[in-house]
Amino acid sequence: MWFLQERNMHAPISGPMLAMKAKFFYKEITKKDDFVASKGWLERFKSRHGIRLMTITGGKLSNDATCIEPFKLRFLQKVNDLNLGPSQVYNADESGLFLRVMPNKTFVSCNEKDVPGRKVSKERVTILPCANAAGTHALTMVVIGKSNKPRAFKNIDLPVHYYGQKSAWMTKDLFKKWFDECLAPEVRKWLKDHNFPQKALLLLDNAPDHPSEEELTTEDKCITAMFLPPNCTALIQPMDQNIIQFVKQDYKKNLLLRAVSKDQPIEKTLKEFNMKDLVFALSQSWSALPSSTIKSSWKKLWPDIITTPSNDPQISVTSEVIEQVSTETQISPEDLEVWCRGMDKEENVFLEMPDEDIIKEVSNNTTNDQEDNDDVIATAPQVTDQDAVNAFELGFVTE
Repeated sequence: MWFLQERNMHAPISGPMLAMKAKFFYKEITKKDDFVASKGWLERFKSRHGIRLMTITGGKLSNDATCIEPFKLRFLQKVNDLNLGPSQVYNADESGLFLRVMPNKTFVSCNEKDVPGRKVSKERVTILPCANAAGTHALTMVVIGKSNKPRAFKNIDLPVHYYGQKSAWMTKDLFKKWFDECLAPEVRKWLKDHNFPQKALLLLDNAPDHPSEEELTTEDKCITAMFLPPNCTALIQPMDQNIIQFVKQDYKKNLLLRAVSKDQPIEKTLKEFNMKDLVFALSQSWSALPSSTIKSSWKKLWPDIITTPSNDPQISVTSEVIEQVSTETQISPEDLEVWCRGMDKEENVFLEMPDEDIIKEVSNNTTNDQEDNDDVIATAPQVTDQDAVNAFELGFVTE
């Protein structure tokens, strides 16, 4: 949790820094001092979480438009080599979403009297939307929450693929499970139903929670993956071009409408909003996304498939709803507008948590993990030059 948060803020992290922080958290959580964060532990930790050795150079942390054209040529060459059309090329990307947090305000309990003393809610999920470049196939959305079996899910058929993970973040194992058990079968069935060849390509950013391209390949080699270059992912990844923004904006709009729809305090309505409500609201927002918006999101990467201009739909909340929420919550209308448009800092995938909050977050879930011991492993995984070239730019620098 600490590592991903620091990398989300582009902080460079070395091996000794990571080991020192691990020792700090171990001592604070277990109240023991018998963990030395050996080299063997460090190598396994890096291997387990996909952390590769990288050397940071000047300008690496900013988006680099110069890498776009070379990648576009490689991407189009691969599409041609595989003889794929837009209906057979998919993109997926994760993003974080807070259940019911609004700017500078958290709806915790309608019985609380002192607003300034409220504890900020960290209840969040990770979402994973995926669709093809033609905009004709939007896969069932993935939602990752902290609970394996939320009580609210009892005896209902979910409109999403739901996974439980204690930090509510995507992991390599979860991604591989989704690829094998959800994406591949859904894509195969859709291609068969629409008389397309049983071949497809999944385009991804090279994040540490994604398995390798080799792992993301079906046994028959018909469905494969390709990684975007790290320095320009935000500039050309289709899901980052209005798709995820639309889903979040529509979700927030519906959250506000729900907040003012009942004859009771807004805080009470939002406090009653649970995981079942969230997954159905997200599924509704995902279904509301026009196929033309999905297709137009590929214009920077695959401009040849865009034949007609598309105007991205605008989501807005009426001034009456904004004023009603503002009056009752004492949140300024301007802050609510910014929040609705997804321009506030809470839109980061990872919540910025101080060390003490991370400790509280994991203390109740601490288990005796055999892989986390200090025994020196016989053969530590080696990082080659090619691994470094292909790796997601984590900024994990040499010792």
